Amino acid sequence: MNKTLLAVCIWLALVSASYAQEPVTIKSASINYLTNPNQIIVDGTGFCHRNAVPRVTLAGTALTVTSCSDTAFTAKLPGSLAVGTYHLIVRNNTMLGTAGFDVAYGVGSVGPMGPQGPQGPQGPMGLTGPQGPMGNAGATGAQGPAGPAGAAGPAGPSGPTGPTGPQGPSGASSAFVTNSQNGPILWLNQEITVGSLSLPAGNFLVFGKLGVDFPSPPSVPSTSTQDLLCTLQSPAGTLDSSEVNVQAGQAADMLTAIPLQGYVSFDSPSLVSMVCNYTTSNNCPGCFVRSSSVGITAIQVDNLTPPQ
Repeated sequence: MNKTLLAVCIWLALVSASYAQEPVTIKSASINYLTNPNQIIVDGTGFCHRNAVPRVTLAGTALTVTSCSDTAFTAKLPGSLAVGTYHLIVRNNTMLGTAGFDVAYGVGSVGPMGPQGPQGPQGPMGLTGPQGPMGNAGATGAQGPAGPAGAAGPAGPSGPTGPTGPQGPSGASSAFVTNSQNGPILWLNQEITVGSLSLPAGNFLVFGKLGVDFPSPPSVPSTSTQDLLCTLQSPAGTLDSSEVNVQAGQAADMLTAIPLQGYVSFDSPSLVSMVCNYTTSNNCPGCFVRSSSVGITAIQVDNLTPPQ
């Protein structure tokens, strides 16, 4: 008994949900005179309740709905419809969802085609087409007997000018240089900027060179290793680095050149610097490095293609 009652309640709930009332409202209606037959396009709400096509009549004549959504539908109009105002009625599948709307037909319809306008001016001549390909060479004929030498003919016309080759890359537009014959003293375990160069925004190839020597005190063991690490730096990071390693016994008055090179792009004016750090393999009081011939050169270029 309880199961039967429960089934009846569920069935009643489903029936009630399927027939839930959905009111119909019509906001506007327009006629499409460019189709044959003409069509009426209606905007509003509550038309295709649960995807069911509504029943549509115009002055009592049922219309065929060709497309429908909950907010708009399109229907065909009778071919014999005269100019006038007609009452449109739309009813969805909830039975009580019904709305009416007066529609004017034939008022302001499309007029006849106007006269043809005057011919427009002639357009500019198009570009000359490319020269066609040369035909295949024919077979060589049999050699005839030598004829008498004829008189020299006039010079033939010049051949056509070949196409212009692609434009080559632009050369360097600017170069920026800083040089100094007297660099700073580099003391042990100190990172020192030995030179810098201010650059505008742009793309640059950067070259640096530093001359150094290692005047070791006599008290330094000959087995002591001295290391000098120099880097070319910008706000974008390290462009290049180079390291020199010498034995103390071989370092006295030995002049060494340290080359550096790199590339960098700046969106705004910036600075390129040469920075060096001097270290030894053991404690070396009084050890230092003399720097000289500090130079930084930057060449501005149009484009940079970093290595892959």
